[in-house]
Formats: sequence, structure tokens, C-alpha cells
Amino acid sequence: MKIRNYQETDLPELASFFTLYLEKYPDAKLNSPEFYTYHPLLKGKDNTFCMVDADQKILGFAPMFPVLITDGPATQLNDIWTIILACPDHKQAEAIHEILFARVCERVDEFKSEYHAHQIRLASDMMVSQKADIDYLLGKGFKPFERMFVMNRDTSQGIPSISMPDGVVLRQSKLESEEEQSAYLKVYNASFPQNQKSVEDLKFLLHSPIWETGCALCAYSASNELIGSILVYPDGQNNAGIVDDVMVL
Repeated sequence: MKIRNYQETDLPELASFFTLYLEKYPDAKLNSPEFYTYHPLLKGKDNTFCMVDADQKILGFAPMFPVLITDGPATQLNDIWTIILACPDHKQAEAIHEILFARVCERVDEFKSEYHAHQIRLASDMMVSQKADIDYLLGKGFKPFERMFVMNRDTSQGIPSISMPDGVVLRQSKLESEEEQSAYLKVYNASFPQNQKSVEDLKFLLHSPIWETGCALCAYSASNELIGSILVYPDGQNNAGIVDDVMVL
């Protein structure tokens, strides 16, 4: 068993690892194997690590997505998002976690040196069912800093018909232009001042596989100013849909 950088040729093995992981944690927040293989923030796989056995079977996986502020003061807080996963119920799961976590910390030090970023926060976005991996991170000093409610609604039941306020127009948007992105971030950060989103955060979403079929439903005032939005993603595999970031000024 050894740790090394993830490679594009590992994609089939990563898919098998995710299949096994999702059997244990069906609601785990994982993107597609292709997402972790080709995402530009992974920087030639320097930011993605895996544990493999003698047959190159993946036993653990730890990608790192840096959201660094390169044009601000060195004392400003920078986030690096990661997940540190071990093969469920593997007899050496603890050792897999330890080795991956140590390498992630080494990479954090490299980021500090490269970008002169003194304040870096490691963050992880996980579902409560991923108890073993969450417990490991808690044992390493991670603390919950944000919680999200995941709710659903049966759309076979009637949906109330509500008239549009005078002067308000709804339009779909893929947030492709810088102008649209800037307007979206202005409304988002005004709506969620305690959890502000950067341009890099938004572009992370816009480059993700889920955005290929997703869009923003945007509400505009009579003067064509963005005054509200909701993100919508179809989930064809589960015959469902996902809504996120509901906001109104």
C-alpha cells in the first residue's frame, strides 16, 4: 500500500472506488470520476492523491481544490476544499486516512510557501451519513462551521400558481458572461453576508458536471437589475430535480 498522485489512467479504478463508497454512503457528496480527473484546479494532479495497493487498486482518495486570494493581503483567510476518503470497512482504513491527511497537510505548506498565504483553512463538505470520514476529520481538529438542510418535495402534489409581481421578469441564465456572474455574486453576497462567495467559488460551480444541465432562474426588476435567483439542476438518474442558493433581495 502506497500513496501517489492521481493520474488520468486511474479513472476506471476511481470509478470502481466511488461505486464501492456509494454503496456504503448512497448520499455522499461526490462528483463524477471525470470531474476529479479533468478539473483545471487539480493542476496536473499535483492536488490529488490516492492510496493504492500492489495491483494499483485505489483504497483511498484525497483531492484538494484551492480557493486562494492571490491579490489580497497575506493575512486574509484562504480556503482549500478537500475530502479524505478511505475504502469503507477496509481493515487499514485508519492508516489510509493518516497517510492521505499527512500528504494533504504537506501540500497546504507548499501552498503557503508558493502564494505567501499565511491563513489557510482546510474545509470539507460531507453528508452526515459519512460518519467514519467525518469522525476522522473531527479527530484531526476540524470543526463544523456551516450546516445545510437538504429537503425534498413530492411534485406529484399540486404546486400553487402564484402571479408574478408587476415589473418583475423571470429569465433562465447559464451565468456565462462576467457581467452576469458579477450581478449574481452581488445579490448572493448581500443575501448571505456570513457565507460570501468569491468569483473562484462561482467558477468552480460553473465548471462542474452538474452545471452542464443546470441553470439559474433569475428575477429581474423593471430596470433589468437582478433581484433574485434560484439554481436548478435536473437529476435524471433519480427522476428528480435539485434547487439551491434561493435568494431574494
